[in-house]
Amino acid sequence: MPRSRRALLASLGAAAVAGCLTGDTGTATGTNEPTPTDTSTPTDGPTPTDTPTPEPPERVESSWPAPGHDSGLSNYAPDATGPTEQVAELWRVETGPTLSAPVVADGTLYVGGADGNARAFDARTGEKQWTQSVGSAAGAPWALDGRLHVPTEEAVVTLDPADGSESWRVETTARQALLVADHGLYWLSGQSTPTAVAAGRDGSGERWRTDLDDPWEPRLFTGSGSVFVPSGTHDSRFWTLDPASGDIVGDHPRRGNDFPAEQFHRDGRVYAADAFFGTIRATGVGDGVDGWSAGVPPGGRDAGLLSGGGERAYYTSAIDDKPNVVALSTADGATEWTANVNGSPVGRVVAADGVALVPTKEGVDALDPDSGDELWRVSADAALGTDFVVVDDLLYATDGRTVRAYRPP
Repeated sequence: MPRSRRALLASLGAAAVAGCLTGDTGTATGTNEPTPTDTSTPTDGPTPTDTPTPEPPERVESSWPAPGHDSGLSNYAPDATGPTEQVAELWRVETGPTLSAPVVADGTLYVGGADGNARAFDARTGEKQWTQSVGSAAGAPWALDGRLHVPTEEAVVTLDPADGSESWRVETTARQALLVADHGLYWLSGQSTPTAVAAGRDGSGERWRTDLDDPWEPRLFTGSGSVFVPSGTHDSRFWTLDPASGDIVGDHPRRGNDFPAEQFHRDGRVYAADAFFGTIRATGVGDGVDGWSAGVPPGGRDAGLLSGGGERAYYTSAIDDKPNVVALSTADGATEWTANVNGSPVGRVVAADGVALVPTKEGVDALDPDSGDELWRVSADAALGTDFVVVDDLLYATDGRTVRAYRPP
């Protein structure tokens, strides 16, 4: 018998928490933190050992400060060119515990660990800057306005990014989704009937609670002066909340949504993918911003993922064993190109100004955003996985207990 929608959503919520907070929940001190490993002749890097070793950049100027890059979850770094040529390993650090996805801000790379520690490294060299216990398994941090917000299993802990010292913490019991934005902390709490909760980012505590009805999904994002909760594929609608009061704005989503929907906000639109039927809908939520809808191939198992911004949105498809990426114009939804990739997509496209990076079961494919032509690719043994981000012409990735930096030689 097919699983109920509520059972599906409960499993999605659990998976989301597990994905951020994997492993043990100890509080190791980190006093024996390893130093960056010499990679002059790497044995497990993305390129042969005779490839020249990259040089560290003079500085790291752009950033990837949060999961999904921004509070709209676009997975798009407009200020980064991205590596447009084949990359090689620049440095690596093996930490011991399982790590979260990395984030980068102000020249520093931050990760959470399953041992209950947050860690900071120099993004140029991999040199350890500090290690700080947050009490239980730590997920990917959010770096915003001079503060570092680290999610744990039951709280969000705010640290000083300069030295890791704790400023305050907010309890977030039964949290299923988290959003850190310039106007506050937001999370979804509960199982059968979700509650959206808002708190200040300054330690001032809870501001409001708003109960939601069916349908809903365990994700939060923001943009154009609103907070959004996805509601599934039916009409590609979503819950819209006023961030100041928690009031529900506009019509409630209709019931009967049985499939998850990829959604994000960028430049005045909420983008949603219906991977089952093959539809992308962009809903205008900003002043004077029009919407559109477009047909795309069905997503297939583990695909149907959506990301992007600027001039293009990127959608992944793996139907009939033909994995590909579709680039659509954000202006009107027209398909600009479709590119075959070397393996089924396993994560959202990581987009920058000069490259679109597709994580697949076979590795990572780097595509030209203007044409879809392949620029370079690395095999799965390069350890890029799906937890990687783009900053300037660098890639940063976590793979289990190791954080790595890559750059063109």
